[in-house]
Amino acid sequence: MKGMFLAGLGALWLAAHGDARADKNADKEAESTIYFQARQLKDATSSLDVPKEKVERCRADIAAASKVLAPTRVLTDSMYESAPKSFTDDKGVHLKVADAGLICDGLAKLEPLHDARRAVEFAWIAVGHVEEDGVALKTEAVLVNYETALAKCKAGIATAKAAGLKKLGSTTVDDGEKKCNTFEKEMVRYRLEVAEAMKEVRAYRDSLVKIYTGLGIGGEKMEFLIEYDKKALYAVGGKELTTAKELAKAPVLFSVSGSDSVTVRRYQFKGNKLVKFTEQDYVTGRPGPNGFR
Repeated sequence: MKGMFLAGLGALWLAAHGDARADKNADKEAESTIYFQARQLKDATSSLDVPKEKVERCRADIAAASKVLAPTRVLTDSMYESAPKSFTDDKGVHLKVADAGLICDGLAKLEPLHDARRAVEFAWIAVGHVEEDGVALKTEAVLVNYETALAKCKAGIATAKAAGLKKLGSTTVDDGEKKCNTFEKEMVRYRLEVAEAMKEVRAYRDSLVKIYTGLGIGGEKMEFLIEYDKKALYAVGGKELTTAKELAKAPVLFSVSGSDSVTVRRYQFKGNKLVKFTEQDYVTGRPGPNGFR
């Protein structure tokens, strides 16, 4: 009986002290969370690496930590010097847990500057794409992307100046503005090149429309044949069709993509309407005639 009594006391002692240890570990983890977010804010002040996701994570983590620690608790570390409402005395830099959420507000204020930094960095890459003999495709869709990038670059510099910044990450605001200006100058010529290229594209499309219209093709089949112009198309059995007349006449057309492993896509038309589409993967390579049925 005495042994059972002592065992019961031991179990109670272990439970009480186990809970105390668990509480202590939870406190340490919560403190570490706030410390980490304060370090994020300190680093972000110079790097401006603050995507929206980082702000959202900060708010979630600080909210969780604040449920563990008393709001009146005071944390002490030099890392808190960048946190709003931190205070300093002869014992160090301090931050109340109740004010820890302001760290996330500090990150949120830097988020637009993160976007500004990224916009300026991309602008410099974009210059290499749109300059003479650059790699940018001369299409209207690509032009829209670069117009957007230029607008973001200008807005980013304006945001940085309004915030009184001298640097945007590793780039000075002055250098960033020069990048935007260079980008803008290159875009003048690029717009003209795209306009000229699109004239040629439209003229070529018009010539295809004329050819296929003369063969009785229109609607969905017309759009399909124009989209797949200069791409290999096959008839039932796998024979490649190379003339407009052959393509117009075929009710079923196949396309093949891939090399070692290929995908065969089957398009079935009724008149000029696409009535059925299927695709089949072949891991061993291009199939024989039976794959084109």
